Amino acid sequence: MDQDFIPTQPEFISKDWLAVIINQYRSVKGLTPLRCDGDILEVESISHPMSRGKLSSCHLVHVTAADNTDYRLFFKMVAVTAEGRSMAAETRVMEREVEALLHLAPMLRRLTLDKQIVLPLPEVVYGSYSNSGDGVLVCLDLLSNGYTRLPSSAGLPIIHLISAVESMARFHAVASVAISSDPAAFKNDFSSFQVNYFDSDVVYKHVNPLFKEFSSFIRRVPGFYDQFTKFEAVRGSAWGLVSRAAKRQPKPPLLTVTHGNLIAENLLYKDRSMVAVDWKCCGLGSSMKDIAMLLTSSSSSSTREVHTRQLLESYYFIYCQTLAKLGVNVKIEYPEFTIEALVEEYQRCLFGAFLQTVCLFTEQLRDLESQFISGGDTEKAGMDLREVGRRAVDLMDEVSLKLGSPLWTEVVSEVEESSSLTIKIPHQQNKGQVRG
Repeated sequence: MDQDFIPTQPEFISKDWLAVIINQYRSVKGLTPLRCDGDILEVESISHPMSRGKLSSCHLVHVTAADNTDYRLFFKMVAVTAEGRSMAAETRVMEREVEALLHLAPMLRRLTLDKQIVLPLPEVVYGSYSNSGDGVLVCLDLLSNGYTRLPSSAGLPIIHLISAVESMARFHAVASVAISSDPAAFKNDFSSFQVNYFDSDVVYKHVNPLFKEFSSFIRRVPGFYDQFTKFEAVRGSAWGLVSRAAKRQPKPPLLTVTHGNLIAENLLYKDRSMVAVDWKCCGLGSSMKDIAMLLTSSSSSSTREVHTRQLLESYYFIYCQTLAKLGVNVKIEYPEFTIEALVEEYQRCLFGAFLQTVCLFTEQLRDLESQFISGGDTEKAGMDLREVGRRAVDLMDEVSLKLGSPLWTEVVSEVEESSSLTIKIPHQQNKGQVRG
């Protein structure tokens, strides 16, 4: 069986192919390889209970080997729908995720050897992608290891936000050092990270109606006509604003690899430990883009009002501490990198995060309404619908007040001046990746 084979559906996952990738993983771990595919006694596959993406299909695969070793694996493959496959190919999502977890992650782990820096990344067994947009990613299943996704309709608890912020500070700092060592080589090695997910006609056709739907939602809220008119003023150029905001690259040390969609649904927790999953939107940009997205999408308005400054201070402390462990003297190499500079960068990233969150909330409200109407656990769906709706209204209220501030006026103007609604990406030939 060719190890470069990419299964596009779970029924194509054969024992001989599993033996190839498991042996590759066992070799990395210094374990004796399986002798043949006959050493794989049983394979069970089920749809992943948390899978809901349009661009991919996810499955849990339980492999039992002859030496009494069990492998509980998470499989991600490109979606089977025509729309999903088209979006995946145009935005190169499988290429980016495979590159992030099978190429970048080992590089970052080598930088952190013996430095007690824990990175919030899943452990990968195998990955590959093709120039047609197909791809497969195989990781050790975190659910089987005690990790879980927290209920988030009301926003994440502060203790888990702290864990996420501090974990991402470590990741961002290590990635920043990796980039700064040779920026040109890094960008060349990870060319897919420079592809903007939003610079795509197919994404535009998916996202633009969400802004219109959100506008209609706000219009129906009693007493929110002023907020509605403010959102309408930017709705026509919202997609271009999101696209441009996603491209923004600050000066080091805040120039790093971003997750790109750091929301509660993409965070798995085990006690205070956090792992970020679903890296398909990763790219080069401001670390504050991730933190702004996290707090905007996954915390309540009251949490942001009371704790944002403390969370940013905690992030800054861990970021500087991590840089110091890697031999970077922040005061000497980056004298302008202060907590106030970090806070201002966070403020500059909020507008793009708000527009991305609008899309997220609109899709969540749509899904919850469908669940409520279709039956099932209507009480839970109704409660979640109210919580998400309340957070969407609160967020719009926050933003309507900030839109008139000097900083936000400057940020929106900068983004509007450099935005385009006719951005095209040349589809490049992707290179297959197979690593263990």
